[in-house]
Amino acid sequence: MKVELDKTGMVHLVSGTYPSHDMQETLLNRNLGYRENDVWHWDSEELRKLDNPQLYTLYKELRY
Repeated sequence: MKVELDKTGMVHLVSGTYPSHDMQETLLNRNLGYRENDVWHWDSEELRKLDNPQLYTLYKELRY
């Protein structure tokens, strides 16, 4: 079954994914989040600036 997510759904999907340490460095450079006390925090305002194809690509990068 294929489910289409709107932008809000994609933001929630990405922000619910914890990136690997290597990926965190890339995300920091893209200003998509920050690390505080060795815990990753997404910047939801920056995520909302991305469109659905960008969010989907980011999610695939996080998962694989």
